[in-house]
Amino acid sequence: GRLVILTGDAEARIVCIRAPCDPAPGTPAAFGAFARHLADLAAWMPEELGREAPWTPAGYAVLLNVTLPGPMLPGAGVVVWPLEATRPLASFGVPVGGTASVLRCGLVRGEDAAALGPLLAGANTLTQWIATPATNASHTMTVRPLMGGEDPCAEFFGVPAA
Repeated sequence: GRLVILTGDAEARIVCIRAPCDPAPGTPAAFGAFARHLADLAAWMPEELGREAPWTPAGYAVLLNVTLPGPMLPGAGVVVWPLEATRPLASFGVPVGGTASVLRCGLVRGEDAAALGPLLAGANTLTQWIATPATNASHTMTVRPLMGGEDPCAEFFGVPAA
């Protein structure tokens, strides 16, 4: 590994007199060079990174807002919750902050994540999620991909996901 000391101005430019250009550690030029390397990792360390490939997360952490939203905003869109048969939207996850909470947190993994993923790709933070097309109640949610065996519901809210 390479030791890089981070001090200085990220906008500093290196002035090279001879190649290879390797600014002294701890100088503003060294910090600027490191910041530029971080912006282009593929050029800096291509062997360590390997080839680019699409990434499919192990699952998703979902923070569901169960309050009825106000009027639909432009660009919101409505999506039918694809897991209604196995994980009903009305009882998804566990309440955050007590049983009367308007927020519920849950994890979606495996086949359920494979069903939810394509819908998430077309959704945004304004998207309204409904249990069935005949349902009047819609909900918003915040979603993030899971990394490894983490449980953001427990880590952030102290409520382990079921």
